[in-house]
Amino acid sequence: MNWSHYFGTRQGALNENRISRMIIAGLVGLACVQGMALLNKDTTVILVPPTLEKESAVGASEASPETQVAWGMYLTGLLGNVTPKSAPALRGMVQRHLSPKLYDTVSEAIGKQAKEIQDEQVSLSFNPTTARYDIATKFVIVTGELTIRGLQGQEKREIRSYELGFKTQNYNVLLDHLRIMQGGYAPVKKKSEE
Repeated sequence: MNWSHYFGTRQGALNENRISRMIIAGLVGLACVQGMALLNKDTTVILVPPTLEKESAVGASEASPETQVAWGMYLTGLLGNVTPKSAPALRGMVQRHLSPKLYDTVSEAIGKQAKEIQDEQVSLSFNPTTARYDIATKFVIVTGELTIRGLQGQEKREIRSYELGFKTQNYNVLLDHLRIMQGGYAPVKKKSEE
C-alpha cells in the first residue's frame, strides 16, 4: 500500500486526524501528570560553600553532613570569638539559627555570657583544630583551642569541644542540640554503658 497516496485521500486524512487527536490527548495527559509530580517534589538545593571543597546539599527537611559541618564551624566561630564590643550583637546573630527547642535556654545563656564579657572586659578566641560529622550520633563535633584574654593582657588557654546537632526545616538549617565541653570530645555514655 502506498501510504503517501492513502493519506492524500479523504479517508486517509480523516484517519490521520483521528490518530493525531489521540496522540495529542495522550501528550496533554502526560504533561499534566508530569506537572503534578514536579509540584509535589521537594527541591534539593546544591551549595558549594567557600569553606568546603565539595558540594553539599540542603533539602526541605534534611541537610548533608558537609553542610552541617560548615554550619557547626560557623556557629562555633560565633560562640568562641567574642570581644566586649561584639558581645551585645552575639545573641541576635545566633538566635536566628536556633530551633524552638533551644531558643530560650541558649539565648539566656548567651545574654549572661555577653554581660560577663563586657563587665570583665575579657575577649575569647577559638581556633578549631578538628571538625567532623559523627555518623553514629548524627552530631557535628568541633574541637579547638580557646584563648581567654583579660584586660591586662593575661591569657588562659584551654581545649574546648562543641557537640552540635542540627535539624532542617523548610531549607533552614537550625541548631537543635548544643553541648560545650572543656577538653577533648567525650560522647555521653548511655545508662546501659555505665
